[in-house]
Amino acid sequence: MRGFRGSIAHMLMAVLLGGLYFWHGGKSALFLATVSVLVVIYGILLRVFGPRQIVINRHLRQGQITAGESIRVRVELQMRCPLPLLWLVVCDNTPGGIHRKLLFPGLKRRWSYQYEITGLTRGVHAWQEGRVYWGDIFGWSRAYTTIKGEEPVVVVPGTGNAATSIWPEVWTDHGEGVGVQHPLQGIPGIEIREYQQGDSFNRIHWKSSARSGKLHTLLPDMPQSTSLAIMVYEECSGYEGVGAGERSQESQEVFERAVLGAASWVREATDAQMPCELWLSGDELASKQDMPLEKDARHEAQTNRSRNEAGGIRSVHGQQADSVDCALRRLAYARLHQEQGLVGERLGVDRLEHLPYGSSILVFTGQLDERLVAWLEYASALGFQARVYLSMNGQMRGTAGDGKEQFGTSAVLNSSVVQASRSQSWTERLVSKGVKIVYQESVGTVGSWHGGKAGIVDVGA
Repeated sequence: MRGFRGSIAHMLMAVLLGGLYFWHGGKSALFLATVSVLVVIYGILLRVFGPRQIVINRHLRQGQITAGESIRVRVELQMRCPLPLLWLVVCDNTPGGIHRKLLFPGLKRRWSYQYEITGLTRGVHAWQEGRVYWGDIFGWSRAYTTIKGEEPVVVVPGTGNAATSIWPEVWTDHGEGVGVQHPLQGIPGIEIREYQQGDSFNRIHWKSSARSGKLHTLLPDMPQSTSLAIMVYEECSGYEGVGAGERSQESQEVFERAVLGAASWVREATDAQMPCELWLSGDELASKQDMPLEKDARHEAQTNRSRNEAGGIRSVHGQQADSVDCALRRLAYARLHQEQGLVGERLGVDRLEHLPYGSSILVFTGQLDERLVAWLEYASALGFQARVYLSMNGQMRGTAGDGKEQFGTSAVLNSSVVQASRSQSWTERLVSKGVKIVYQESVGTVGSWHGGKAGIVDVGA
């Protein structure tokens, strides 16, 4: 409707200029009237015989895309139009923002150009519907059509760096989890290997490097077990702001640290050639009220394992991270659940009951909650060695532990004290079961976890 009104206004302008020429005469009035009439006629023709069958194809490089990397996109555009076009604007709604490309087609009907998307965060990103605009020389008469989006692009967690890495050595034990230690089985992992691009400099084994003349990387102490299960806890109760009750940006940052920590352990397990499974707690949630009691858990699990061994098969429930690429791609889909869990809802235990005996379990979360503690107690009762990596930084833990009032209200103070008391109680329960609690000490900026601020750079044709 707006374009129709604009066309009427331009036609009235042409009529007025024509009337001015017939009334006053003169070459200037004739020139203005002629130009306005031609522009109006061209605009009407564009609306009737404008571009049709516009097809846009985007080509991205093959392979895995890591958070923070630049993605070069090559765009191929073609269309059909019987009229020469003075200008064309392609507005591509990319994951990094809207990219605008001005073209001067004339009689050309096929173009190719490129742009780069920088700073994409971990996750799944997609191109939304865009638009292609065209019109007359003055822009009096403009028209547009929509262009299709693109298939989602999966961006996996980054590799970290020396300044803000989440490699396993930056997780430190604060004397927790020194209770019952179950004996480990299996062959120890590789202790050192040759330096690879992306390894943190604080992991270089200088003595070995000096002896051999080549840089060697020191690998962290891998659990000496038959296999390794890594789980990222996705429930909002594990990442809520301590004392503030907020789940916005701060909670998301804590969650991203947990995801990046899990990604680093997946890489280390792959380097050590240890069988590794990756779990997301969102796949584990189930309203199961029949979770066996602790005293019966070990017996039931041993019964299930005996049945599997008798059949000569190894049962694996769900998707298994048989390669680092598969596991990292799955981590790209991890998300922080914003809704609160239902009362009585528990984490499923099917995977625990099918996990090989002697396996180790690593859980990454921001803080403990009742649902996760019950699940860990059940895992410990089955004879697995469990470790919990808390990605909430020292300042948050200090606020929770000291019960300091940050916002000047007694409600915040009471909430901090209650949360600190619960955390202490949960920690003591897990330690008594042999579960090890590990805290993260190295904390980077927001951009280092998410990949930075997304943007677009035009690289020309």
